[in-house]
Amino acid sequence: NMTGFFDNMPAWLARGISCAGGALPAVGLALGLKPLTNKASIWYCVGAFILAHQLGLSVTTMCILAVCLSAVIILRKIELGEVDFSGMGEAAEKVDHIVTEKDAINATFKLALFDSYIYNTVKYCGDTMMFMFRPLFRKLYPNDQDRQIEELKKYDVYFTTQVALNGVITAPCMLMEEERARGNEEIAPETISGYVAGTMGPVAAVGDPLIQAVVNTIFISIGVGMVNAGSAWGAGFAAVGMLVANVVICYLTAILGYRFGSRIIDKLFTSGVGALVSDIGALVGSVAFGALAARYVSVSCGELTFAGVTIQSALFDRVLPGLLPLALLLTCYGLLKKKRMNPTLLIVIVFAAAFLLGALGILS
Repeated sequence: NMTGFFDNMPAWLARGISCAGGALPAVGLALGLKPLTNKASIWYCVGAFILAHQLGLSVTTMCILAVCLSAVIILRKIELGEVDFSGMGEAAEKVDHIVTEKDAINATFKLALFDSYIYNTVKYCGDTMMFMFRPLFRKLYPNDQDRQIEELKKYDVYFTTQVALNGVITAPCMLMEEERARGNEEIAPETISGYVAGTMGPVAAVGDPLIQAVVNTIFISIGVGMVNAGSAWGAGFAAVGMLVANVVICYLTAILGYRFGSRIIDKLFTSGVGALVSDIGALVGSVAFGALAARYVSVSCGELTFAGVTIQSALFDRVLPGLLPLALLLTCYGLLKKKRMNPTLLIVIVFAAAFLLGALGILS
């Protein structure tokens, strides 16, 4: 059986698999960083990694700090007159959208339903995003398959969030994609990528406690009480209650994202605010990726010694604890961004190298 297999697995094989599993998330996070073209993005990422690793700050905490920093930047730009929000409250010009509210709701439920069906340690739900957006691009570019594929590539990156609230991310993206299809040059691929990267962390920071710690806990508590009282329906009540609550939340966020997006997107990119949204998205996204790397990328030399000295503690940890995971992330980013390496090839290289070095006892 499988338990016996893992119990009797050779030590070198176990080390190799463990090291490969700890290194692969770096590729997915580098894929997420790649579309963020703001020159400061990589430095935000490095700073977030160091803070999260050194101080033990959670991804949620780092996202909150990034949002606070974003607020300071926005207020400063308003003071300097670099952006103008004066017309944002006016009614938007009515537009006959190709993307309908029904499209947004269907896409939101598709992501919520299939987020764990198309899932891997490199891009997490990134492939599900591509699956969800495919019908949209068929609708926007019905006679141009090459354009469909090209537009879809921007979602071939790392993505994870609280899926019940994904509508506040996906619905505005769908409307921005429609504007691109109409020829709006103000909305670049980097703008959409920045919005996705910048919102997935805060949405998860709000949604995970809301769904897991509040909504689900309420129904589980009631269900446990029913079981303790002798009712056989307790487990069913908890399961159905959580399902219904998540469906309602998913539906409401899809509508909110669509209606909010349809009202302001046109104004965002004619008032100087669009570029700011892109920059803020890049900032928050970069911070989220840095914090995620500190948590999920695990590479070290362990107890490897040279001349009686433990290399990890005597060299790398003295320079910067977490130096190897950070170096791996930046290397993957450089290969993807600067050298334009094929992501699949990079995954194979990272897996093979980490497995080999782990099996040899060089990494742990």
